[in-house]
Amino acid sequence: MLAIAVIGLLVIGPERLPHYAARAARAARDLKKYVEKARNEIKDAVNMGDLGLDEVKEISKLTDLNDKTPNRTNDIT
Repeated sequence: MLAIAVIGLLVIGPERLPHYAARAARAARDLKKYVEKARNEIKDAVNMGDLGLDEVKEISKLTDLNDKTPNRTNDIT
């Protein structure tokens, strides 16, 4: 890690090193969020795979009913 810092200091220079270090930290943070989101999506997909066919059909029916119910907020005026 120290070697990377020294090489960065020599290549980038001391005045631009903090800027590039902040960009690298931001990229690492964004990558961590992306990986966490992907992990949660995979976990949800696996949990859906644990459900039986009847449960998946029931969930599908409920989501279809939710989409078909009219939005009554426009009726209130």
